Amino acid sequence: MITATQQLENYLESFTEFEKLAAGHDLPWLRKLRQDAFARFCEAGFPTTHDEDWRFTNVSAIAQTPFRLARNGRARLSQQELEPYWLPGVSQSVRKGQLRPPPDWG
Repeated sequence: MITATQQLENYLESFTEFEKLAAGHDLPWLRKLRQDAFARFCEAGFPTTHDEDWRFTNVSAIAQTPFRLARNGRARLSQQELEPYWLPGVSQSVRKGQLRPPPDWG
């Protein structure tokens, strides 16, 4: 199981990479806003059901999910990674914001 410290280190690594690649990375005011927001996240962490505003929403599964930064705005997923999300009898997907037939896995 991943520790909270390891999790923050992973988020820091992703955030550092995001800072270099994100749109507006050369705008000082936006860079500061993002850095301040990330610093606040590091202090507060994910909300819990003990937080009044989140008392009915348990985000622990999200907090324990490892995330990775998509490269060039795209995440490369294998057929095996996508298969659990395909709906039986539905032969369509969303690509570039448009509904299209799924790629040919054959």
